[in-house]
Amino acid sequence: DGGKLACVDVAGSHGLVALVVLAMGLTDDVTVIDPFRPKSFDTLVAAFESASLLPHGHALRYDERPLDAALPELLRGRGREVMVVACHACAHLTREIVEISLAASAAGIAVLPCCHSRRTVAGANRAKAAADALGLPLGVVADVAMFGALEQAGYESRLRLVECSEEANRAVVAVRRVA
Repeated sequence: DGGKLACVDVAGSHGLVALVVLAMGLTDDVTVIDPFRPKSFDTLVAAFESASLLPHGHALRYDERPLDAALPELLRGRGREVMVVACHACAHLTREIVEISLAASAAGIAVLPCCHSRRTVAGANRAKAAADALGLPLGVVADVAMFGALEQAGYESRLRLVECSEEANRAVVAVRRVA
């Protein structure tokens, strides 16, 4: 396999991230996890295939189970060979994705959380108090805390601002350190 990691795209919906990862040759093995498979997934797959963008012999699967059932099973026994990604997964889903990925020692984790609120952020009262004291949005404090947790768990992590139309998002990318 050339040492390529498998990729799991959680909350992947239409599968665009998974298809781009395949088309770029970053892997030839991707599973999309999302309990609601839209018709656009098949439309996008057909478009990528008709444009010959997907590698020969690739594996692309769609797992329609909830992430708390699908992700642990996909990582079980092979977490060190898997990169877990999630683009615009709500804060509470992102937290669950990161917790499951850490428990399985995933090779890497890349998330772009959204929808931060007191309802979705762990320790929201403390995080909100810190955000207010620093004059920062709750999402910034929550993402910085996640970054710290990944570092503490033995991952080399990066936090990057992604400018969007009206709201800035933060991408958190972490790769397990090799001992």
